Amino acid sequence: MVFVTAAIVGAGLIANEYSKYRARKGEKRARRLKQRQAASQVALERRQMARQARLQQARIEAAAAASGTQGSSVAAGAQGAIGSQLAFNMAQSKQGVQLSKTIGDELQSSANWRAAGGTIQGIANVAASFYGLGQGGGGAQ
Repeated sequence: MVFVTAAIVGAGLIANEYSKYRARKGEKRARRLKQRQAASQVALERRQMARQARLQQARIEAAAAASGTQGSSVAAGAQGAIGSQLAFNMAQSKQGVQLSKTIGDELQSSANWRAAGGTIQGIANVAASFYGLGQGGGGAQ
């Protein structure tokens, strides 16, 4: 009887661990897909930022040509400011993506440790109940 009980408990633990493994694997895949989706969105935003900067530079060139100040230091300064702002925005965008990935990695690590703790606790509970160390005591029969 003890061996049958141990086999049932063992099969239950294996099934439980396999389901946890599959859940973690699915969560990890979903997180990677979400990161790819976010990266795609950021790439789209970056292209839009570059497009807007080119449009602003074209407006400055057109205004400078219309006013006869084309090639002046004012026009060049405005062009440079737009380029600097674009570079800053691109760097901030990249930093945001990297930070998001780091946060995702830390959350995954935390979930892995939590799952490991739950597994160890489950094994301890089974062992305690099997050997009668839990409620009521009495030992294995």
